[in-house]
Amino acid sequence: MQPQKGKDFVKNLRELNDALAGLIKNIKKDITLLEKSIASNRQYLNKPYLDKQLRGNDLIQGLREHLN
Repeated sequence: MQPQKGKDFVKNLRELNDALAGLIKNIKKDITLLEKSIASNRQYLNKPYLDKQLRGNDLIQGLREHLN
C-alpha cells in the first residue's frame, strides 16, 4: 500500500469510527427516552394490560445491554 493511500485509509477509518460512535450515542439516548416513556405510561395509565402491551421494554433493555 502506498503511503498516501495508507494515510487516506486510516483517515477514513477514523471518520467511520467517529460516525459510529455518534450513532451509538444517539441510539443510547433514544433507548433512555423510550424507557422513560414506558415507565411514564405505566404510571399514568396504570392498567393491567400494560405489562403485556409494553413488553418492548425487554427488547429495549436487551439493546442497552448489547450496546454497553
